[in-house]
Amino acid sequence: MEVRDEMLLRVFFSDHGDPKDRERLLRATVKRHQDAAARLGDHRPKAASHGPSCRLEVLDFGIAFHRFCADWFS
Repeated sequence: MEVRDEMLLRVFFSDHGDPKDRERLLRATVKRHQDAAARLGDHRPKAASHGPSCRLEVLDFGIAFHRFCADWFS
């Protein structure tokens, strides 16, 4: 898996900046991942109504990934 995320890169270098800026960055990153998980979750009922599928599995992965990221950055 390859991860390319501008916010993650900004967090990496945030030790060299103002701690208040880092806090704002982390809050924004958490919100971005929470919002992404929620948007994906909105699609789950329709996807699940078709029964088990690879699409549903990938959707669940995306939801879990964004929830993990939100927790990790918290």
